[in-house]
Amino acid sequence: MDHGDELKRTIGIPESTMDEDTARRFQKKFPEAARLVTDTTTALGQMHRATLASNDKSQDHVMREWQAVGAAIDTQLQRDDLDPDQRDRLIDRRFLAAERLAEADGRNKAFLDRLDHRKTLLAVALAGTVITLAAGGKAIFQNRSLLSRMS
Repeated sequence: MDHGDELKRTIGIPESTMDEDTARRFQKKFPEAARLVTDTTTALGQMHRATLASNDKSQDHVMREWQAVGAAIDTQLQRDDLDPDQRDRLIDRRFLAAERLAEADGRNKAFLDRLDHRKTLLAVALAGTVITLAAGGKAIFQNRSLLSRMS
């Protein structure tokens, strides 16, 4: 598989309108440009996956901690020797724990939305770079005088 096909698959853009012969000649003359875009896209994809994995691990930790807090409060609420004020305070703490968990979840969702937005912007920028390189390459290869000067 050539770098162009790999790049298009990685960033999810449709097939280019450049004919195969033009694309091959462009890639032969400018292999580093295609490799740079492909390598950049691959690195960004790896960083994105690593960020998501780290986020998942962090979210699991936060969830476990809040579950432990809730379980401890629930255990205390099972006691028969609590007076009404103590029971009310524990219930308030349980609601507060649930609210804080919901806030943490909301912040995480906002983070993931921003991450997804940035990923989309980067994909668009890379697609624009590929299209610009492809259009420039096609123009060069269609103009024989420019092509002969490059040889």
